[in-house]
Amino acid sequence: MRLKLLPGGKIPFTTVTFRVADPSLVLGLQVGDHVGFVAEARPEGNTVVRLRAVSPCARFQPCSTIFDD
Repeated sequence: MRLKLLPGGKIPFTTVTFRVADPSLVLGLQVGDHVGFVAEARPEGNTVVRLRAVSPCARFQPCSTIFDD
């Protein structure tokens, strides 16, 4: 999976490739969807372990999280 990361903190705008722990995580997602995710550093590479579609981030506003409240 390739994710385009928004600028934030010390990370500039970039596209990063991740492995996906469970292929069912990406079912129903389309290219260009906004997603929230949790990734882990694993021996085989950075791996997405949680993922869901979220609302787009509005400039100067907090972004959605993938965590349930």
